[in-house]
Amino acid sequence: MNAARPAAMPTDAWLEVALNGSWGRSRQPLVPVSPEEIIAEGIACAREGAAIVHYHGFDVAAGAPSDALDLHRRIIEGIREQADVLVYPTTTSRKLRPGGSAELAEDRFALARGLAAHGLLDCMVIDPGSHLMFDTRMRWLPYVYVNFDEDIGEALALCRQAGAVPSFAVYEPGYARVGEYRAHEVQAPLRPIHRAMFSDTLLYGLAPGEPAIAAYAALFEGLGTRWMMAGLDYDIRPWLKPALAAGADLRVGLEDAPHGCERGNAAQVKEAASAIAASGRTLGSARDVRSALRRPATLAHHPISASASTPTGALPAE
Repeated sequence: MNAARPAAMPTDAWLEVALNGSWGRSRQPLVPVSPEEIIAEGIACAREGAAIVHYHGFDVAAGAPSDALDLHRRIIEGIREQADVLVYPTTTSRKLRPGGSAELAEDRFALARGLAAHGLLDCMVIDPGSHLMFDTRMRWLPYVYVNFDEDIGEALALCRQAGAVPSFAVYEPGYARVGEYRAHEVQAPLRPIHRAMFSDTLLYGLAPGEPAIAAYAALFEGLGTRWMMAGLDYDIRPWLKPALAAGADLRVGLEDAPHGCERGNAAQVKEAASAIAASGRTLGSARDVRSALRRPATLAHHPISASASTPTGALPAE
């Protein structure tokens, strides 16, 4: 079975690396944790061809994730000094469990605002939807990953103000429709990156495979946007060739790879860069990514906005 090919096949392919995630070394022994390790691996991956670097920051002494602004400034500035890449951290998540609350005591986007104030917000994680995070290996109890529309709107407004790229994680196909609609609605100056999220063990979205690749290719072609194959706890290697043939960009790295992966981040980037070359597409640079994501001064009418003229609260004519 051949994956669907978009009408306008990109001649280049963007390559992102997700360096560590929130797993920690108990599940992913090779992940970088300290600022020095994260900086070094980010630079190494850029030299192998990554145009985008994503990471999670940690308080090493406490052994816990950290949103401390100085820590993230150190990481981003350290990578930027040696490599021209888009580099960005994660965003604090909301988790809803039975009998609990999805509210956060802290400001969810405080780190992003702090980075924006220092000109360091290249991209921002925005997940435009909610879903059940169910793990077949029961490494955690199932919970609902919650993103309210107010969160999505606030994050997109910040992207607009800071000139940052919205980085959408598309766990379910409807996420892409909501995200593209909302990004167009707020007239964000930079188009979103859409990461279609796959997994071998987590039961959201579509299972990895050529039928899913074809379905996502058709979805994003209809939305008029590029897309990237990414995920959590899954092996992208069997799907590199069909994904590239379907016009997808790629994300690799230890955040996405199967837990216990024995291939480091730079090795994964090098392998993906070789797959891109073999596909006949060229490796996109950070400059290529920035240029392609820049919207025209006058935003075109978006296909999913066809019914936007219907007044709020009014019903369409029968």
